[in-house]
Amino acid sequence: GNANLLFRSLSARYLAVCAVLPHFNKSCVSGTFSCPQDMSSASPRLSWKKSSHNYSKLRPDDGMTINASDDITPLLDPLSSVNSDFTPPQKRFLYPFPPRFERWLQPFDDFVCQIVQSYCAEGRLGKFFYVWDVFMTGIVSIEGGMVAPFVFFVLGWDDLAIELSYMMLLLCLFSQVPKRFLWRFRPYMAGRAIKVRVKETATTSSFPSRAVTCAAVYSFYISIAVCYNSHENRIVLQWWVPVFIIGAVILSSLARIDLGVHYASDCLIGLFQGILICIVGMLLRQLDSLHCESCGNGDCYAHVGSGTAITGGDFGRVNFVVFAVALVISIILVLIAGSKPLDFWGKCDSVFGALFPGIVFQMVFLCPRTAGSSLESPPEAPWYAYIYGIGIAAIAMGIGFKTSGKIPMLPFLLVFSILFSALVIWRVLVF
Repeated sequence: GNANLLFRSLSARYLAVCAVLPHFNKSCVSGTFSCPQDMSSASPRLSWKKSSHNYSKLRPDDGMTINASDDITPLLDPLSSVNSDFTPPQKRFLYPFPPRFERWLQPFDDFVCQIVQSYCAEGRLGKFFYVWDVFMTGIVSIEGGMVAPFVFFVLGWDDLAIELSYMMLLLCLFSQVPKRFLWRFRPYMAGRAIKVRVKETATTSSFPSRAVTCAAVYSFYISIAVCYNSHENRIVLQWWVPVFIIGAVILSSLARIDLGVHYASDCLIGLFQGILICIVGMLLRQLDSLHCESCGNGDCYAHVGSGTAITGGDFGRVNFVVFAVALVISIILVLIAGSKPLDFWGKCDSVFGALFPGIVFQMVFLCPRTAGSSLESPPEAPWYAYIYGIGIAAIAMGIGFKTSGKIPMLPFLLVFSILFSALVIWRVLVF
């Protein structure tokens, strides 16, 4: 049928390419990172109107003739136009994205990119879409999600904060593993999309789209937060939840594709990755409640006036052994993630410095089975609690990124100390 016809068409074109380009260097499709010098000089700032990538050649019903003057190397090698200015980071255990998959995904990826950028980046509303793309990218950044558990703990939404802490920990690990060990050139690097931003900050591997993964996870937990705050049943799926999640994923995908920093296939894998993180995160939260009690039904809190309640006047009930063990484990994990040759993530110090304070806070102050004591149930948060939580988180993250890359472990220690101290002071002495 159509599949057989398409296969015969592509086979015939491959033979035609080999005939008209006997000098073609196949090192570009051999799985290595290097490309012939004459194929790597194309500028990444391409225009679809001027691009030589004629993807109609892939249609099985347009004949099988091909001219020797046609630029058909992109049909065989999606990396033939990689700009020589872009090179993968020099890290061990970093492998190229399989060229076979790249060629198989190319018709779909390039078609979607062409449609999106032709209507957005090159349309009359190009400036509007550019601002919108940058706005969406900022909303779904992973840095914002890292401090969300801290803010929720400040507000007294302990059950939601604990669940989100485990979710964000999984998000860090699951999303970074493919980016660390599998390199895929971003569309603007490979000359397959317009480079919209002059100073593009997305220089890591394109696969998968962490922004789309964050969009799926964030929208899922925003939905839970709304149900949590309105005291609705969190088990029952409200009709608007899937609509909200799908909308967030589509908007973030369009933004990343329009900026030329992700392929459509990156976004699809990012969506599946986000769904997996949500499922595994909820399961981990259920396991955690077996040894730390659940804050959803109030079991994690000490009764008012009991001998196990941690208050400002009875701070000696804090289990400092649990705190010391949790802190040491956190430091060891950050050291392993940032050490050679693993070099897992350049943002480890700041990101984990924002995430681990909430996890350590739970183990010390909201886990009576382990620590032997816990906080009393928090009252309703006042309006200034939002300002306090968001303000402290912004200051800590700013300090973390300002000191990043200067002294190892310094950003982690600074961010962790600021957030954990602010959280303890607020929950024990103020709130």
